[in-house]
Amino acid sequence: MQANVTHSVWHNVEGDTKTEASRKPVPLHPFVVEQLKKWKLATLYRSDEDYLFTSIQKNGAQPIQPDMILKRHIRRRW
Repeated sequence: MQANVTHSVWHNVEGDTKTEASRKPVPLHPFVVEQLKKWKLATLYRSDEDYLFTSIQKNGAQPIQPDMILKRHIRRRW
């Protein structure tokens, strides 16, 4: 029922989080947990080592950029 932040990605460069506070667990609502489980079953990249939201154009080697999620899935609906 929580997300554990273990590292950060900035402009497709992976590294440590900036602060200790950034590594604190983030509580998740049960609905969000259920949706994330469904997504993991539906995605092409399912292993524990894969990013949860990965770039298909990069064959799973990089995460999708947050602005692409906003443009393609969130703002598109509004």
